[in-house]
Amino acid sequence: VLLVGGIERMECLYRKFIETRGGVFEYHAGHTRTVKALERCILRADVVLCPVNCNSHGACLMVKNLGKKHNKPVKMLPNFG
Repeated sequence: VLLVGGIERMECLYRKFIETRGGVFEYHAGHTRTVKALERCILRADVVLCPVNCNSHGACLMVKNLGKKHNKPVKMLPNFG
């Protein structure tokens, strides 16, 4: 499970939530200056979660486009909660 954006200081809580349920968690802060790093993360993911209220419009669009390009399911979440 790849989470793009969200509240960075809560990464450990997101990780614990996913991994205690048997998942593998990866986090990308959603900074658009690291496009290649984001694309590599998406390539490794089975599913991508992207909270809209914690990301720029450009980052959300990039996640959607990369998900489509690499045939990965992307779930746009209204918030990080």
